Amino acid sequence: MEKQVDISLRTSGAYGIGNFSFNTLYHSVQVLVVLVRGIEWLIYSTWFVGDNLSNLMQYVGASEKVFQMMDLAPSQQFTSKGSKLQNLKGLIEFVNVSFSYTSREIFGLSGSGKSTIVNLLLRLYEPTNGQILIDRHPLNNMEIKWLRKRIGYVGQEPRLFQMDVRSNIAYGCTRDVTEEDIEHATKQSYAHDFISSLPEAYN
Repeated sequence: MEKQVDISLRTSGAYGIGNFSFNTLYHSVQVLVVLVRGIEWLIYSTWFVGDNLSNLMQYVGASEKVFQMMDLAPSQQFTSKGSKLQNLKGLIEFVNVSFSYTSREIFGLSGSGKSTIVNLLLRLYEPTNGQILIDRHPLNNMEIKWLRKRIGYVGQEPRLFQMDVRSNIAYGCTRDVTEEDIEHATKQSYAHDFISSLPEAYN
């Protein structure tokens, strides 16, 4: 125990002397630096700029891409005046339509074309040949904004928000939604009976 105490005392003494010496030297250097007009701050600032230069270049590169996007002219789809159907029934016809992506001329083995059909209906892509008709009217003659507002999409794994069923159904609609509208939508999608069987139904 005496040997252990002796070692501890010597270790503590050495640590204290070393710490005292370091702090004395450090603060002496600080005083010296202040006397020579703050060179330490200049060095630190230079180091800080250099350390953040890579982040700065990333931000510059990203902003260049944003400005390039902002400078792009609107697509002809949005500038051309298209037609609007008065009584939309939703009869969709693909007449001799063929299509291939520019990056690959064949489809992936996992796909059966559902996403491609949706993309063609939204006019995110145009058919290679043939035409798409809605209620006997050519798709590419319709006003694109009007068309896209009338296309709904239900994913295979829908995401539900932490709110009641009614609010989840009405979410994203740009007009006031009535109770009749919600029930009509659920009956069309065969969900009304299931929702009604819940303890609080639409609530």
